[in-house]
Amino acid sequence: MTAFTGASVSGLSGPESFAGESRADEGRDIPWPLLIAWGLALAVLAWLRLAPSARDTLWAEDGTLFLQSAAGHAQWTTLFAPYAGYLHLVPRLEAITTVDLVPVQWWALSMTALSCAVAGLVAVVVFVASRDLLPGIAPRLVVSGLTVLTPLLPREVLGNAANVHTLLFWGVFWVLLAAPRTRAGRIGYALFVLVSALTEIQTVFLLPLLLWNRRDRRTWPIKLALVVGVAGQFLAELLAPRGAGQPVTVGIPSLIDGWFINGILTSWVPIPVLGNILAASMPVILILALVPMAAVAVTTFFGTAAHRALAWILAGYSVLIWCAGVIVDPAPWYQYATFTQAELTHVWLSRYGVIPAMMLLAELPLAAVALVRSRSRPRRVAASVLIAAVVLTVFVQAPENLSRRDYGPAWGPQIAAAEQKCDRPTVTSVEIGETLGWSTRVPCSFFAGE
Repeated sequence: MTAFTGASVSGLSGPESFAGESRADEGRDIPWPLLIAWGLALAVLAWLRLAPSARDTLWAEDGTLFLQSAAGHAQWTTLFAPYAGYLHLVPRLEAITTVDLVPVQWWALSMTALSCAVAGLVAVVVFVASRDLLPGIAPRLVVSGLTVLTPLLPREVLGNAANVHTLLFWGVFWVLLAAPRTRAGRIGYALFVLVSALTEIQTVFLLPLLLWNRRDRRTWPIKLALVVGVAGQFLAELLAPRGAGQPVTVGIPSLIDGWFINGILTSWVPIPVLGNILAASMPVILILALVPMAAVAVTTFFGTAAHRALAWILAGYSVLIWCAGVIVDPAPWYQYATFTQAELTHVWLSRYGVIPAMMLLAELPLAAVALVRSRSRPRRVAASVLIAAVVLTVFVQAPENLSRRDYGPAWGPQIAAAEQKCDRPTVTSVEIGETLGWSTRVPCSFFAGE
């Protein structure tokens, strides 16, 4: 509880300004060397959450689209090339870095490592950006740690270049709620938001947050960066529209069930046994929905105006992002409301549930901050319990290897056979397998002896 003491929650950004409170001392913060160490530690944790086979296996677009483009074209012309209706700036930068600096046998490991590094960077951004709304070190460490430790992350997002945009969305969300203190902070935030928005088209849903701190001129460059990035995404969609999805309509009951399963249950029920528990006791475990709901209620009752606003914004975005992903990219496996017991046993878990899960887990440290505004010892104890609950649930599941890349095919072991094929004078390129049956065509010039 010591991390809570001495931290003021007055003068918070956003709606708090209407309460007539002035900005107060933030309390002691983490020095930059320790903050960098925190980011590196989380990047390493992201790497360790993946099995060795997953680290060395490329996710579909990571090879077929990003690496193949970087290896076979004028690289900088591919940076803003649209794919599936939007831009992917960060994955393309990762691919260019890998192709230019890393031997071909380590390309998969490089893409995984760079994506884990991005996760660590986003975690640092979240820690710094959340200081206005989450005073005290402990709540901010927990919220930034969710960038890497949310249980659902390894399945399709962690260490995955194609889906690193999910983490960038999480970072932009917190930056838009921040009030930068220095010119360097403004520039850094603006660059982060611009690069993120040119990678993640769903940042369009964050445009309403431009109203937060709208009178603070220090935030205007950050907001302009979001607008520019979103405009770039709309231009990409006009030039290379996304293809039509599957002819499936996911009904409201399935959207609700899917949000509950992916956004709530994956955090509080061990994922390896989640399907069996769903099949055996679906009505009973609905009680877990009370966890984030109770946290919102606590924040609403005890928090400041800014805390209350943030609690409902987190809850609202958890629903919006889940529904947007499923509606834009529908499929039969999202028909949760129609699943039989046998189908629930093998329930589909989606990357669209990652942001909802992060936001609903963040409700607990936010409620803890609201509670410690009082000097009441019972409330401070309750706040510590909330923090401990989040830490416990994420660390219990942290060792689980849940990635869809766990079973390969690993990149490294395929290199020797690829080199032998390239020894033939008629062969100019070879295909190396990835997950989901995808493959990457690599020019023979990248192999030793060429």
